[in-house]
Amino acid sequence: MRVVELFAGVGGFRLGLERAGHEVIWANEWNPQAADVYDHNFGGQIDRRNLRDIGAGEVPAHDLICAGFPCQPFSFAGKRGGFADLRGTLFFEILRLARHHRTPYLLLENVRGLLSHDSGWTFWAILHRLDAAGYDCQWQVLDSSHFGVPQRRERIFIVAHRRDLPRPAVFPLDGEGGTTAHPDSGVERPLYVIGNADMTWQSKGPRFRFMGPAYTLTTKPDQGIAYRDEAGDWHVRHLTELEYERLQGFPDGWTVTAAKTQRYKQMGNAVSVPVIEAIGRRLPR
Repeated sequence: MRVVELFAGVGGFRLGLERAGHEVIWANEWNPQAADVYDHNFGGQIDRRNLRDIGAGEVPAHDLICAGFPCQPFSFAGKRGGFADLRGTLFFEILRLARHHRTPYLLLENVRGLLSHDSGWTFWAILHRLDAAGYDCQWQVLDSSHFGVPQRRERIFIVAHRRDLPRPAVFPLDGEGGTTAHPDSGVERPLYVIGNADMTWQSKGPRFRFMGPAYTLTTKPDQGIAYRDEAGDWHVRHLTELEYERLQGFPDGWTVTAAKTQRYKQMGNAVSVPVIEAIGRRLPR
């Protein structure tokens, strides 16, 4: 399918969908740091304007809109302002383009908290608007750790199709099972899987309890990895930028042109590429 990528970030949707055989023909991202990384990796000029300022007729004809519309208004970690937060209203910009082009399919992503925001009324409002625009929907909360990366990252994915088209059999999607592999950067030698080391000190040194894959990556390096140095001493360090990329399923060095703080932020805001690829393989071709 010909794909329009909105709120493109550093191109996670594009990577996954193109691996599944689709083609991104136009993308929009107004954050200059993310847009720079996108351009560096894809060698093309991304549209950097605010989506609200772009006329629907300026967007080329397409078969699919993909968008991870801003999640902060609905996140458990934020103030959960929802549609009262100006960022939350960007969903309606997606709908504006879809209505104009009669876009056949939509693939939308957001945090799991969208389901419970305002006691479920926000999610109901989204489904109601899509229904009124002529779309039927299916959705599922997917965990990235079931798709080949050791990160617990639960996100809701919504696939909407125009009501005059056949319903694509996308969900339920079970993934390929979890993983216990760690994204070793080569800097040190981690002992076990990354993340979530609950460290308590005893007379003989630190004691660790490992609880499986990393928690959801945020925009800051707030997760630790345990390792033992050559002297046999235990340490816990922050995850590296490279490990953040691997935990999201991006190629090594994807964000290397950005500043260190931006590399963490961009990966913390990104979608997990293997999840998008798995969805993309179930979308019509």
